[in-house]
Amino acid sequence: MSAVPSRTPTPLKDPQAEADWDRELGRYPVHTPFQRAGWTAAKAGAGYEQVFLSGAGYHLAGLVTHSAGGPVLTCTRGPAYADETALRTATKDIRTSFPEHEVRIGPYAEGTPAVRTAEHVLREAGWRPVGTQFHRMTATVALGSDEAMAARMSHGTRYTLKKADRAGVRVSARADEAAARRFAGCYADFAHRNGYRSLPNAYLEKLGAWFRRTGTGTYLFLTVGDELRSAALLLTAGRLGWVSRAPTTGSEPYGAVLFWESLRWLRDRGCTHCDLGGIHSDETGRAVLNGLTKFKLSLGAHLVPIVDEHVLYRRYHEGP
Repeated sequence: MSAVPSRTPTPLKDPQAEADWDRELGRYPVHTPFQRAGWTAAKAGAGYEQVFLSGAGYHLAGLVTHSAGGPVLTCTRGPAYADETALRTATKDIRTSFPEHEVRIGPYAEGTPAVRTAEHVLREAGWRPVGTQFHRMTATVALGSDEAMAARMSHGTRYTLKKADRAGVRVSARADEAAARRFAGCYADFAHRNGYRSLPNAYLEKLGAWFRRTGTGTYLFLTVGDELRSAALLLTAGRLGWVSRAPTTGSEPYGAVLFWESLRWLRDRGCTHCDLGGIHSDETGRAVLNGLTKFKLSLGAHLVPIVDEHVLYRRYHEGP
């Protein structure tokens, strides 16, 4: 890893450069799918500019957008860093390399000593928490044998898995262009029902191409008979897997089957933990035990606090 900060404001131009970046990420005790070159390349096709910054003990992959207030650099759950000293170096290099940007970093999921240092290092360097985070916890599942994962699930979830085969429930994994468009349709319906922003087809198709080239993710589809009921997007990064579901209806009785097969797919590709996504929290940061939270807990998940997103504003460089 280079000790000299290296900024590459343009996309990594070829698969070998992407592979080299991802191989470097694999050396860190903590990194996520959102720091991989393929994910940022897919987002760049949806109106973002890729930025890569590396130095002594850290790698940062970010996305730049432009607003009326100036350029904004966002690094989702990053950078990847070796230890507290490396994170301090990263904060200094970010200030030097992006003096005119508003920079957003996080949120981090706690769980390892390296991540637990993030908040106080950022604050010491002049970063400030956003304080408007809706999710203050995430649900994670420890992956293992089928028997070990099933034992941590609720009785009702295990019963659903047993009866799913008799009901004609099937789950298939695909990553071709047709699968990307199929997932896009599922997610568009889901987003419309819940007031979310839909995902561009170009972004999902680029993700699919990256999946086919590297094996770092896939799309999963759950059908009952000939009817598509739910879909999921899976990403991997070393020991961590990430899954996002898009049910075609408001309530899918066999949703647990899709998650079960997601956990098995990620485990078979070397992941030891899966992030099921954020948990709604109240004003005090405590988890709200709504239906979604209970469902994730029924899969054997445990709740992990998330460090708030931190921001380094441009006006920080201009004084208090």
